[in-house]
Amino acid sequence: MPDTNSPKGPHHRAPKSPHHRASILVTGATGNLGREVVDRLRARGAHVRRLVRHESGLSSDAETVVGDLTDPTVLRAALLGVDAVFFIWPLLDSAPAHHVVAELAAAAPRVVYVSSTAIDDEAPRQSDPIVQVHADMEALLHDAGLRPVLLRSDTLASNARGWAGQLRTGDVIAGTDVARTAVVDERDVADAAVAVLLAPHHTQLAAGRTC
Repeated sequence: MPDTNSPKGPHHRAPKSPHHRASILVTGATGNLGREVVDRLRARGAHVRRLVRHESGLSSDAETVVGDLTDPTVLRAALLGVDAVFFIWPLLDSAPAHHVVAELAAAAPRVVYVSSTAIDDEAPRQSDPIVQVHADMEALLHDAGLRPVLLRSDTLASNARGWAGQLRTGDVIAGTDVARTAVVDERDVADAAVAVLLAPHHTQLAAGRTC
């Protein structure tokens, strides 16, 4: 349920005008999920800023900052004046994220982080290294006082494209020791993300989960 109590402390922001045009930073904006988020935000009239590593091939329909997410100078420029951040951590190690999260905390936007349904909240350590990175990232964001909204997604449907080469050669594709499960359409995850990113700024939503 939404928590409508405004947060207090160093990261508190005053409510925006009802006519305020939201400014959203989208990381991973050229990925299968990020592109869907960008398209939906623009359709809803938000000002979108993309943080990308390479600008070539991008359309000019959204503001773009080119550079590495882990570069503090690039990240500060990307965060300037934004209300919210759609955050995907691209590395298999959470250690470089400490200063990234510090920059997010300094800018104090609403953060929507794409995590994993595989996280076991009762386990001191996760059984899978990728899931452990997601758990570490969630902890970093919470410890920084950002009150992130966590979109714990299952496997995205577009990941299946990575198996195309093997399928063409006739290979059978199966995950090791993983039960069969339905994948998640990234358009559904994007819809959930955009709903939170554009929610009224006086509303603090509880952590969410997309199955």
